[in-house]
Amino acid sequence: MRPWWLALLIACAQLLQDGEEATPARHGPASLVSYVLGEPVVVRQYDEWHRARAGGGTDVEGLTSTIWRDPAGKMRVEPEGSDDRPVVLLDPQNRIKTVLWGRQRAALRIRGSNAGGLAYGVGGLGEALDPGEWQMRREQLGARNLNGMEAEGERTTATQPGGAVAIYECWYSKAVGLLMLATATGPGWAHEARITSVERQTPDPSLFSIPAGYMIEDIHPSEE
Repeated sequence: MRPWWLALLIACAQLLQDGEEATPARHGPASLVSYVLGEPVVVRQYDEWHRARAGGGTDVEGLTSTIWRDPAGKMRVEPEGSDDRPVVLLDPQNRIKTVLWGRQRAALRIRGSNAGGLAYGVGGLGEALDPGEWQMRREQLGARNLNGMEAEGERTTATQPGGAVAIYECWYSKAVGLLMLATATGPGWAHEARITSVERQTPDPSLFSIPAGYMIEDIHPSEE
């Protein structure tokens, strides 16, 4: 049985790829910040993707994001460096995900989702695994200190009878409800996501609201 964090991260990657060959930029930041009550934080996260080109060489892309989590577990995920990347507001208690496009001043509010990662995260770790039977082997890696936080590590190795291998490694800090470091490697790709700084403070409540003047569209997945 897959550990909860691996199932979530793989599910997010598969949802985002949606069956197409995607560039690394489409993934967005991996879901390193968990839904935790009473532990407000502001974190900085860095993701880096490597993908082998068909004709040789490797494409590398990096992304820095800021994630705010309030005492009620609501989150705001804000990638840096481009107005084309949306800001995502997550309200796990009410199962609402809101996507904000600043340039268009528009908000898409998705309510009552039953999709695996929709209300709890915005990106997966690595690439979606190919269809078929995968054998999972788990290893406990003990504890280590990452940015001043003690984290417990676990590695999962996924193999197929044909020889394909994917390796996932995650370091989770229970004290703050964060995956401090997550890595994944597979055939022709690699992805590392890490928390680079943690501030234990209560964010401004306005960060978790849709700004005034935005056009709002509500959808329910059951209506699609």
